[in-house]
Amino acid sequence: MNLTMPNEEEIKNLISILRWTFPLKNLPRTGWIHEGATRESSDSIAAHSHSVSVITLFVVHILKKYTEINLDIEKALTLSILHDLAESVTGEIPTGIKKRLPQFNFNDIESEAAKLLLGYPDKNWYKNMKDNSKDKNTNTEDNRKEYFSGLILEYEQCDSKEAIIVKFADILDAFIHSKVIMNRVFDKFLEGAITKLKTNKDIGAILAEWLDYVIKNWDRIDRWYALPENPIA
Repeated sequence: MNLTMPNEEEIKNLISILRWTFPLKNLPRTGWIHEGATRESSDSIAAHSHSVSVITLFVVHILKKYTEINLDIEKALTLSILHDLAESVTGEIPTGIKKRLPQFNFNDIESEAAKLLLGYPDKNWYKNMKDNSKDKNTNTEDNRKEYFSGLILEYEQCDSKEAIIVKFADILDAFIHSKVIMNRVFDKFLEGAITKLKTNKDIGAILAEWLDYVIKNWDRIDRWYALPENPIA
């Protein structure tokens, strides 16, 4: 196999994107700080995105095993990795702030930030992209930027089964962090999240039940539950 150096411009673009995204390792989830957490007890945006990706991976596998729902695991994981990427430009804007400043469309602000990193698909292309992502050739730089930027829009609008799964994972990670690290549960937030998930009668309703179960049973099930007591025997 002959490995060749890709186009130099591709490498320059990669370096630029990495320079923007590397600080996500240290940028805090400021919503926790607004709720009284210290910087040390507030996870970074990168740590949150990693947890969301792990949850997404397992949720997709479970759903594919026990249901007939058609899911694209590559798309779901790409969404989970990218869902907060724009915050490398904007930092995290907490949900409470967004709700109290309705005159500003923060989704548009974050979409504009994503444009800086990934390029921007025209709206007609995005409409045609839904459920046809595998037909989109992502090998060229322009197509790849369109594909990734389109997925960010898809997540913001919860416009696919995979996007709903990532939204569930986002909520679940927030619950786990507040419960384990801060020893708090934000009931109003969770009730609103469950209600919103239920508006999707298909996969959203299933995940709303899962979220409710996890909330009610978190303290009963310890981390050793899934591991065999004597794995060598």
